[in-house]
Amino acid sequence: MKRALTLLAALALLLGLCLPAAAAEEDRVAQLLSLAKEAVRNWESELDLSGRDFNTAEADEAMRLLADDPELFYYDSSVTWYYDSGLVTKLEFSYHDGFTPADAEIFEAAVNKALDCLLPGMNALQTALVLHDYLAVSVAYDSEASLPQASFTAYGALVLGKAVCQGYAQAYRVLLGRCGIPNAYVASEAMNHGWTLVKLGDSWYHADVTWDDPTPDTPGSAKHNFFLLSDGAIAAGDPAHYGWEAAYACTDTRFDADKFWMAAGSPIPFTDRDTYWLLTEQGDYQDQSLSLMRRSWSTGETAVAETVRDYWPVWGNENSYWLDAYAGLVLWDGRLFFNDKLHVYAYDPAEESFGTVFTYAGGDGYLYGLTCDGESLAYVVKRDPNEDGTAYILALERQSAPNPFTDVPRRAYYHDAVLWAYVSEVTKGTSETAFSPEAACTRGQVVTFLWRSMGRPAPQSGDNPFADVPDGAYYRDAVLWAVEQGITNGTGTDAETGKALFSPDADCSYAHILTFLWRALTGSGVSAYGSWYSEALDWAGGLLADTVPGADASRVTENCPRSDVVTYLWRALART
Repeated sequence: MKRALTLLAALALLLGLCLPAAAAEEDRVAQLLSLAKEAVRNWESELDLSGRDFNTAEADEAMRLLADDPELFYYDSSVTWYYDSGLVTKLEFSYHDGFTPADAEIFEAAVNKALDCLLPGMNALQTALVLHDYLAVSVAYDSEASLPQASFTAYGALVLGKAVCQGYAQAYRVLLGRCGIPNAYVASEAMNHGWTLVKLGDSWYHADVTWDDPTPDTPGSAKHNFFLLSDGAIAAGDPAHYGWEAAYACTDTRFDADKFWMAAGSPIPFTDRDTYWLLTEQGDYQDQSLSLMRRSWSTGETAVAETVRDYWPVWGNENSYWLDAYAGLVLWDGRLFFNDKLHVYAYDPAEESFGTVFTYAGGDGYLYGLTCDGESLAYVVKRDPNEDGTAYILALERQSAPNPFTDVPRRAYYHDAVLWAYVSEVTKGTSETAFSPEAACTRGQVVTFLWRSMGRPAPQSGDNPFADVPDGAYYRDAVLWAVEQGITNGTGTDAETGKALFSPDADCSYAHILTFLWRALTGSGVSAYGSWYSEALDWAGGLLADTVPGADASRVTENCPRSDVVTYLWRALART
């Protein structure tokens, strides 16, 4: 017996409602959903469910949830399913034309690029704000009369940089989901519009990235009028939202008014977890000024870093002025850049220095914002704010070394440590573009990293007591120095030669690297209590944050990955 069921994606997302179910039934739905997702991720045309005893109610709910997954942009939310005696025996899936498995890989890279805008340890609210701004800056609304399917998906927003409201909302959901922040899609048929619900703590809020992205697209600009609003606030907004159906009520009003982000017409970059920056405008016409402000997330304390005075005249009529400022704010290469109508300014938070890095003398318009693709910075020239404009790359040299490793995201707790190790030549990557942060480290590698970070001191004696440490090995001097300093010793004796063994190729545990560091930096020897690493583990303390032993000290004897070896080195040397 065969039954065909076509789920329209828009309807499934619009309704998004789920009746309460018993825990056992929820588990069954979760099992079927997991199987279906795996099949769709592998681009399989069908899923055999013979003998699994899933009933039609469970299949209905699982397929609804499958259609609601924004990561599966290539799945067209249509499924044909077969059943026998009320039990589903097979599911058949179909996919949107124009997408291929290669697009899924491209999409994954785009997601990781977006998540790189986050800093380690950001809380959920900070994360939601930064990701909102990333999309508002990097995506342009697709206003073409004939829209491609991609514009309705997270792929269109994150890969192509062009989307309609549904694409913005689904991209935001993908990014929030990757960060563990609950979310949902909400739509209004009356408005022909959709946006995102975000859950922070126990409360749900509306977030409409599409309407916070100015059109025509203004590079480096992001509004926050529709960020984390209650039902009442978004219904009373300008313009108002109405006619939506949602699975969750947004009743918390704490973000509805007087929040710092509402005054910001540009993205809000963070230079660390507690410090964020606002570019605010004051005054009108020729009395207009732009102020770059530093604020503390934890205390709310504000300091004005720099202020410039400028305004945007109407092109061809110097006696008329636009009411708004059209400045973009971009964090690039550790510096904050913003523009007025003819200049690009740079502020270095570390040096607290400020200056003009570019003056436009082309005479074909004014500067209307800045854009950044991560590799370079560009300014946009227009004659009218409603034009698309032309972007020109700024010829600026980096002050800091770029990150060459595609597997070391900026949001990773080990990001700065890896770059320190790379620049300091403590270690390179496993290839030109990979660091392999999760790969195990050997004893030979670990003592070499430590030796290099200590300035590559020459061993006092040239005698090599180890049978398994060849004189030409990269770790020879490091091993001899470490043994002389009492940082480590051999692992036994070679039966054939009678010489000592070091076991340079043996994997190094967390306990080993922490003990090596404790001995090297304190001059200590054997632990005065407990196991051989107990005193080193206590000494490590804050070094362990975000790593396995920091959460569960009982796992200290597990292999320590490359990411954590360089993190411990970097943190330990910074606190000495």
